Order: sequence, then structure tokens, then C-alpha cells
Amino acid sequence: MEATIAPSMPETVVILRRGGLVRGRVAREGASRPRRATLCFRTPGADPDEPHPEAHAEGDELFQVRLPAGKYVVTWWTGAEGGPAGTIEVAEGSEQILDVTIPTKPR
Repeated sequence: MEATIAPSMPETVVILRRGGLVRGRVAREGASRPRRATLCFRTPGADPDEPHPEAHAEGDELFQVRLPAGKYVVTWWTGAEGGPAGTIEVAEGSEQILDVTIPTKPR
């Protein structure tokens, strides 16, 4: 019986980075009831149609998301309205708080 050994392949090194944790709450300005919302995290200049990380604040208003290190433009969406929430820079291994206040609608 004869065996053939395949030539060895070059070694591949994979580095997994854990990124940073961003957590916080979403509230409506002047409201006491919880607010459900989606927060979108896009790198500056990114195509809005490209996939991007999201975090969801449910009935308790709280959210958390792990993101790769970098700068992000943050927007919010409630299903009926949306707007800017600011920018954030995430460092490798960091944990940051981002509280978002949704402005009341003008009457």
C-alpha cells in the first residue's frame, strides 16, 4: 500500500480582536415611559446601503453592542422617526456608555 502526502501549506495566522463594548439607554426627552429604538453604527463616509452593526433598545430602554475598534456615526430609528445620535470612538478592549435622548416632536 502506498500513501501520498500533500505538500504542506503555508501557516495561516488568524488574530481575533474583541473590539469594544458600547452600552447605554435610549429615552424620549421629557417622557417617563420606556422607548424602543434601533441604533445604527456606521463608519464615517460609509455607504448607507452597506450592512452595519445595530443595537436594539427594547422595553427597558437598555442596549449593548460589541464593535470593532474605530470611529462610528450613530443614528437612531424608532420605526416612525429617526435622527442623529452623535459620534463615538471605540478602542480595543474598551467599555463605553452611550445614552441617547430622542427629542420630542415639535407641535
